[in-house]
Amino acid sequence: MLYKIIYIMIVTVYSFLLIFASLKSSGDNASSLTKEKILMITGSVLTLLSSLAILKLYLPYVIFLSLGLILIHITSVLNGFKLHGKLNLSHHIVKFVISGVIIFFFCYINLSQ
Repeated sequence: MLYKIIYIMIVTVYSFLLIFASLKSSGDNASSLTKEKILMITGSVLTLLSSLAILKLYLPYVIFLSLGLILIHITSVLNGFKLHGKLNLSHHIVKFVISGVIIFFFCYINLSQ
């Protein structure tokens, strides 16, 4: 039960932080929705929906988690090139580690039942 709570907390905080960062990005007009913002918000929402998999494992939640994390990483690469003209490797390593922790908890919780 503790792992379920930890998983939900990690996924919720990570998703909401990414949504907040997307909406408050200073790289362009904060009121406009760019394709990067839409992709990041979509990826974050799909990742957030995967926390429902704690209740019962369904294939759509696995797909939501996979698509959400992939969209988050693609958007991070696009934003890195758009804002800085290059890939910020340390930023992507941190995102990769967080994604790995989320995937680990997801698999551990759903395979240990």
